[in-house]
Amino acid sequence: IGKESKAFDWNRLKKEKIINETVGNQPIVLALASDTVSFFAFERPNTSMKFRIENDVLKADTLQFNLKGENLDKTSPNLRKLKAYQEFWHSWQTFHAEAKKY
Repeated sequence: IGKESKAFDWNRLKKEKIINETVGNQPIVLALASDTVSFFAFERPNTSMKFRIENDVLKADTLQFNLKGENLDKTSPNLRKLKAYQEFWHSWQTFHAEAKKY
């Protein structure tokens, strides 16, 4: 995000299913689909909004989003998608030496 990057441990994401974190000054959420292979990254609207995942639906307070980031009740904007890649840490670090690790 901007000039900031952060690596997240795949095994931790598989265990937790969702990670609410900040990259630079941007709050983000990573979510693992129920197939345990597909994952998604979105900007969170603010740091106080913490997501959980249930049946491939991202939930925060009364808001619900599918894994495309679309608001299911259409009352607020969709989540903004972020570019995210699954890659081995040693490979990522070679090209992103400044990256932080979660």
